[in-house]
Formats: sequence, C-alpha cells, structure tokens
Amino acid sequence: MLCLHGFPEFWYTWRYQLRYFNKSYRVIAVDMRGYGDSSKPKGYQNYKLDIVVDDIIATIGALGHKSAIIMAHDWGGVVAWRLAVRRPDLVGKLIQINSPHSKVYNELLKNPVQRKRSWYLFMFQCPFLPEIYIKAGDYKWPKNVFRSSETGIKNKENFTEEDMKAWMYTYSRPGSLTPPINYYRAAMRQFRPTPFPNELIQPKTLLIWSEEDAFLVNEAADLTVPLCQEIVLKKLKNASHWAHQDCPELVNQYIEEFLKQS
Repeated sequence: MLCLHGFPEFWYTWRYQLRYFNKSYRVIAVDMRGYGDSSKPKGYQNYKLDIVVDDIIATIGALGHKSAIIMAHDWGGVVAWRLAVRRPDLVGKLIQINSPHSKVYNELLKNPVQRKRSWYLFMFQCPFLPEIYIKAGDYKWPKNVFRSSETGIKNKENFTEEDMKAWMYTYSRPGSLTPPINYYRAAMRQFRPTPFPNELIQPKTLLIWSEEDAFLVNEAADLTVPLCQEIVLKKLKNASHWAHQDCPELVNQYIEEFLKQS
C-alpha cells in the first residue's frame, strides 16, 4: 500500500493509516519529490506531473512489487489519477481522499465558487511572494490551514500540538517551500497541458469525500463517479479537506471494507 500526500503535507499525514493497515499490508508513505527528506531538484520544470508519476512508477519497482494499492490525497491524488491512466497495471486498487478526477477539477475551475476556493493556485505563480507569504507571522497561513474554523481539521484532538511541531520542523527547514510550490507552477505554466485520455479509470476506485472541504466544491465528487469504470463513493459529514486525519477511524473503516471486496 503506497500513500501519496498532498500540499502542504509530507509522509506523516498518513500516520493513522500507517498504524492501522500495518497489521495486514506493507504500508509505505513517501515524501513526494521536493518534500521533506526527498530530493529537491531546482526549477519548476522538474515538477511536471508526468515526471512525478515516473517517480512513483520507479518507487513501486524499487520496492520489489509489480503493483500496489495506491492511497492518495490532494496533489498526491492528481498524481494517482495520472498513474491509473498511464499504468493501470501498477494500480491494484485506487483510494482517493478528497481528490476529484483531474478532468473534473479542470472543468470546475470555470466555476466562480471553485476559482475562489483555488485562489492560491494563482498566487503561487508569482516568484518569491508565496514563500514570503507562507513564512509570514511565524508560518501563520499553514497553521491556519490545519487549525482554523474555516479550513482546519474539525476533530481537533486528531491534530495535536506535537503534530503541528512535526509540520513546522519539516516546512521551516531551508529550501523546503519552493519545491512543493513548484508543483503548482509546473501545472499552470505548461503551454500545452498534458492531455487526459477519455478512457474510464480502469482500477477499482474508492473515493472518500468530506462535505466540509473548504478547498473543493462538493459536486466534484459526484462528477468524478461516471469517469471511473468501477467506483465506490463514501461521503463524510463532519470532516475537512484533511479527512484521513480528521476522521481516521471512519476513513480506515471505509478503506478496509473496500479492500475486502473482490
């Protein structure tokens, strides 16, 4: 089971899943390219989607497996959708947490509500400004992302002060901000965006969706369903964008039920 995190996260975001599924699976949560302890090549060109997908393909092979259960969230979900298209043979099953199909997200950016929620996509295109903004006020913005009433984790006991310290340690190290932001720069600056085929997603898919996601409109979940050959959609009521941290018991239950299906 290979876990792919989003922004602003790192491998630790999967702590609840690592502990729970370790009893039955070889569970591995990686730092994506540019995050945490992974390599950080310079230049946004090194963070194009297919380059990051190549990393995951290589990782599965390096771990000695021919396929993996892919569990993904946020940007990790974007990578996972692309992996499922390019190499469905490598994806035993696909678990997506608050990550709509890439075609759906691209279309929804025409929606003014979704554009407003995705304001940071456009701010991240500026040089230097995003890094300054994130550091301002002793990293006030990333702290609020996880703790504010608008965007933060609803079940506060699941994101402790110790958890926040882990984030601060990771993101306050020199050179830790620009590589993750380069994912957004690479995605928005392609003259010809990578086309997404019309074929349905082949691997069996579970989409877990928090209905109180402050970054994504809820119709994104329902619009994703017809783009998958076989999909289970589970919706959470009292959970934020960070569902796997917010409601880990219920999320893990849904994942376990899905994995037991033939």
